[in-house]
Amino acid sequence: MHLKRFKPHNEKLVRKTVSTITLTHSPSPDLPSMKFDLEDRLLRFGVAVLDLSEKIRDTKAANHLSSQLIRSATAPPLMCGEVNAAESPADFIHKMGIALKELRETRNCLRIIQMKKYVDDLDQIEKILDENQQLILIFGKSVNTAKRNLANRKAD
Repeated sequence: MHLKRFKPHNEKLVRKTVSTITLTHSPSPDLPSMKFDLEDRLLRFGVAVLDLSEKIRDTKAANHLSSQLIRSATAPPLMCGEVNAAESPADFIHKMGIALKELRETRNCLRIIQMKKYVDDLDQIEKILDENQQLILIFGKSVNTAKRNLANRKAD
């Protein structure tokens, strides 16, 4: 399992579509602005969580958490099509907000699994938590930007 690691600095995220985000700031002056496909990143995240779920201990509590983790971690990639087809800015904000809530739920579920040591590979769970946090920041920024843009449109 390899997750692309992306360390945000002080970049501004610009929404073209939900699936493609362009960073307007490069981490290094020698590198051009980066572009990544958010939908693919979400899919890789979902697959990584599914792989992790196969390694969770077989106890009643661990099985409950594993089932919940699978639902919350796979919801955002499955919702991408709905978000891309949003009928209005308000609909976009609503759907992105739901995906953000699912990512936050995933983080808490992963943290419980980590604290209870329901998996042996704690390094794998750390990598997934790191990616989860980055996705939360991306989605949070997108929601806030969309809300600000909507408010500016209403003010005009």
